[in-house]
Order: sequence, then structure tokens, then C-alpha cells
Amino acid sequence: MTIANNSTSPVNSLTTTGSTGSTGSTSGSSSSTSTNSGTALSQLGSQSYFLQLLVAQMNNQDPLNPMDSAQVTSQLAAINTVSGIQTLSTQLTQLLSSVSQGQAVTDTALVGQQVLVPSSTLTLPSGGTAQGAVGLAQAASQVTITIKNASGQEVRTMTLGAEPAGTTNFTWNGQTDSGAAAAAGQYTYSIAATANGQPVTSTAYASGQVTSISPTSTGTNVNVAGLGSFSVSQVQQIQ
Repeated sequence: MTIANNSTSPVNSLTTTGSTGSTGSTSGSSSSTSTNSGTALSQLGSQSYFLQLLVAQMNNQDPLNPMDSAQVTSQLAAINTVSGIQTLSTQLTQLLSSVSQGQAVTDTALVGQQVLVPSSTLTLPSGGTAQGAVGLAQAASQVTITIKNASGQEVRTMTLGAEPAGTTNFTWNGQTDSGAAAAAGQYTYSIAATANGQPVTSTAYASGQVTSISPTSTGTNVNVAGLGSFSVSQVQQIQ
């Protein structure tokens, strides 16, 4: 009978391409088709393309050896899983975007606030004082601050003495080592911290007013007058 001639059946032309035999077993044909469908899915990432392959496979199956319903169910479950993961990824991306926008709105409350950020710059106003801070990785037995003007000349050396680990604020009254009043403007300072004669890791901080915020792809930056732009995570204190 013509129907028994499996070598000319449409299913063989679909599922046994590249094989050396004229007819494969039912399990071999199903396995080959499943592999081809999986490869196409991974390459194209298309649910509609997968369904087209599945429908073509069912339309061209051998009537004497129909597809195993368990395999069809397994293939449908696989494509649904992939589709679900893609949908979840899209929803998570949208959620993160919403959270980022909400955080930017919250960060606007920092505008006008005095904050402490990583910087070795001290801004001395006319007749005023300059605020800074020293961050220590561990307790120090001696902490010394050296302040220099824009020309790099030392104008004041301040000895803080022993300080605990963490952040310690200090105030420069604007006087030089000779007792004269320093000119208003920007100065820089360096830190020398030791514990039992060994250097202690330190970080310089400066105080400034937040003038504006700038949303970025990674978060929010605060723009501090006279100091520059810093990420919100770099703000050490809100004063």
C-alpha cells in the first residue's frame, strides 16, 4: 500500500534530513525534530516560529506512527517557560526604572542641604570658617592636617591629636600659622595619621551646599557648590 511507504512520507522529508537511512524510528524522528525546534528557538528567540514548526510537525506526522502526546506537552511547556522568563525580565526592567525615577524625586530633598563629600578642598568665605572632616580606617594616636593655598604654600598646620576610627569633623577658623587672616577662597589640605608609628589609611572630606541633582543611568548625582558632582552614595553626612 502507498501509505506504508515511509520513505516518501512528508514526515521523513521534514525530520530525517541529513540521515543516511531512508526511514528513522519514531523516537529518532521526534528527537531530531525536537532538537531542530530547540536550535531554531535559541537562535531566533521567537515563540511564533516555534509554534509554526510544531504545527508543521503535527501536520506531517506518519499516520502509522503518530507523535507522542507527552513530547508535544513537553515542548509546549518549554516554550511557555521561555516566554514567561522573557516577560518577567521585561517587568523587572520596568520596575527598576520606576524605582530609579522615584529615588530621583526623593533625592531632590538634598537640594539646599549642607553635605559632607569626599574632597580635599576647603572653601574659606570672607570672615568665615571652613568645614572639613577626616575619615579614619582605624583609630589613630596622632592626626595632623596641613592646609595649603592655591599656590601650594602651607598656610596652616592643625594637630587634632588622637582620634577614633570613623569620621571626625574639624573647623578651620581662617587663621594662618602666623595668626594672620587668610584670604577668602579655596584651599586644599592633606592628612597625616599614625597609630603607634604606623600610617593609618585616611580619607579627606569637605562640606558644601547641594545646588542641584542630576539623574544618571546608574543613579543620582548631587552637585555641590565649589566641590563638584558626586553620587548620592558618596555623601558621608547631611549636616
